[in-house]
Amino acid sequence: MPTHTPLSCNALTFTWPDGTPCLADLTVSWGTGLHGLIGANGSGKTTLVRLLTGELSPTSGTAGTPARTLVLRQDLGLDTAATVGELLGIGPILAALDAVAAGSVGVAPYEVIGDDWDIAERARAELDRAGLGDLGLDRAVGTLSGGQAVRVALAGVRLARPAALILDEPTNNLDGPARVRLADLLDELRARIPIVAISHDRALLETCDSIAELVPAEFTRGNLQVAATIRRFEGGFSAWEAAIEAEQDAASRRVRDARSVVDKEKRDRVQQQTKQARDERRGRTFEQNKRHPRIVMRAEKRQAERSAAKSREVMADRERAAQEALAEAEEAVRESRDVYLDLPATSVGAGTTILELRLAPGVRRVASGEEDEAALGTDVEHVIVTGPEHVRLAGANGSGKTTLLRRVLGVPAEEAPPSAYEVEYRIAEAGYLPQRIELDPGPTVLETVIRANPVASEQELRDDLARLLFRRERVFAPVGTLSGGERFRVALARILLASPAPRLVVLDEPTNNLDMPTVDWLVGALAGFRGALLVVSHDEDFLDRLGVHRVLDLDALTRRG
Repeated sequence: MPTHTPLSCNALTFTWPDGTPCLADLTVSWGTGLHGLIGANGSGKTTLVRLLTGELSPTSGTAGTPARTLVLRQDLGLDTAATVGELLGIGPILAALDAVAAGSVGVAPYEVIGDDWDIAERARAELDRAGLGDLGLDRAVGTLSGGQAVRVALAGVRLARPAALILDEPTNNLDGPARVRLADLLDELRARIPIVAISHDRALLETCDSIAELVPAEFTRGNLQVAATIRRFEGGFSAWEAAIEAEQDAASRRVRDARSVVDKEKRDRVQQQTKQARDERRGRTFEQNKRHPRIVMRAEKRQAERSAAKSREVMADRERAAQEALAEAEEAVRESRDVYLDLPATSVGAGTTILELRLAPGVRRVASGEEDEAALGTDVEHVIVTGPEHVRLAGANGSGKTTLLRRVLGVPAEEAPPSAYEVEYRIAEAGYLPQRIELDPGPTVLETVIRANPVASEQELRDDLARLLFRRERVFAPVGTLSGGERFRVALARILLASPAPRLVVLDEPTNNLDMPTVDWLVGALAGFRGALLVVSHDEDFLDRLGVHRVLDLDALTRRG
């Protein structure tokens, strides 16, 4: 097997220009194979990628990548004016080919083309292989769904023939077939080149040869101003989980042992103070009764005071050492992310109609018959969501899931593309969590939630926010200073704690770009919601944990003409 230059960093440290530490003394090397990179939102994963590729310079230490390292970022679809060809990474070559075809005699176009005269044919072949054969190379990225944009970029990987590959959340927006194509691509490449995948997708991470975790500051020194460090584990995600669970069990035992020592030192100090107080009382009694000569009694008193002071100092040192050992042990225990939220106001009866949809004119079912209807999980012609149902809206990338959600949420028809369904009824109290969270950065966490629920008392909302892990002074933090995961949590808190309480919550790819602790938080927060959920998601693990009662599959529909 040929050897390749690894993706690596050695003693890499990075501090932002304002003095805020970000990464500290990172040493890691990724050779040939598929490697997962995980970490909480804001822990520095994207910054590490920028350091590896030379986009940022380290404060100290080194970072290195092979010369032809390809990075697929998670914001692929943001440049809506770009073309499919540019997203494939062949825009300059296509432009050079056009220049030659137009009669250019300059040297520059030929240098850009090199040996890639057939690049357009090869690009179309790769798009066809990705199930996107109907896309033209000049089509605007803005006309693609998020999943289609990712699939185009993945097709570009084969065209690029990279020496190393970095993927930033590659499974975001991908439907089931596209995930299979991604897995096939990674299996094809992992035997030849280093691949690092930043991901929260447990299924993808389980297939990795190793897992590297950027350990956030609160897991190292208990101080948010301490930079993150990195740890690497061999094996896939379950191996990482087992290792962390064993570590946390041991850390919890150390905390219990250290706490026992602190309690013992406190008891010893109290006992010593009690003994000293008793001796002092006895000394005063002796002095009053003049049972010893005065000069002797004064000497004994000075000796007793020196002894007591020495004893107090020793006891204080022992207790201080025990407290420091306890603090050190506690720093190794990760903060619990368990949440509990009781939301009785969101409750709806089992027979209450929440949402009613009918097929739009010109749309028909692909399948027919009772067996097909049972396989689809619902009657696709007339959909009625009642009571606290959890309904998944499924379909291939580009099938119109987000368009339907916009219709459900009341976006005017002239502002939303045609949908497979018309909305006949929707309960008034509805909340929406879009793919891209947009919040006013100025107000604090508490002020943001108060705006959504002005009738509740501040203390009630602070209690609920504490249950959602916004504790103590954190509720007074301006939204603009929060991490991405925290802003997501504020957005959902604003929905769940609103007045009037939501009876329907619509979620559009809610786990995209979330770290695993925040996904766990989301599942816990929604556990207290007693209304109906309409969810678009390709995250099968999340859907399993959420509990889906029915599936509405847009792939079961087709439009005449």
